[in-house]
Amino acid sequence: MNSSSTGEGHADAGERWREVLDFERTWWKAGASKDAAIRDRLGMAPTRYYQVLNRAIDLQAALEYDPMLVRRLRRLRDRRRRIRFPARAPSSGAGGANSWRAEEGP
Repeated sequence: MNSSSTGEGHADAGERWREVLDFERTWWKAGASKDAAIRDRLGMAPTRYYQVLNRAIDLQAALEYDPMLVRRLRRLRDRRRRIRFPARAPSSGAGGANSWRAEEGP
């Protein structure tokens, strides 16, 4: 049975971000791997957890709920993005925005 047929649907999903933030603040105390703790405590797949977490830290309500945690998570996310997608100097070559593909090997 899905959540929409039980009447939980949107109201439950709307508050899920609080559960995710609470978990993120304390998961390391569980003594288990993070993935196992996500499944046990939240009943969701780790991939889904990170999707919800990423959306949550962009919410103003989440920032008001736990400002230190949300700011720390935003900094970590921004740092990871800068590492994964380093800024490139504007290219004057013909390759344009896709010139990085030419740098990759076969």
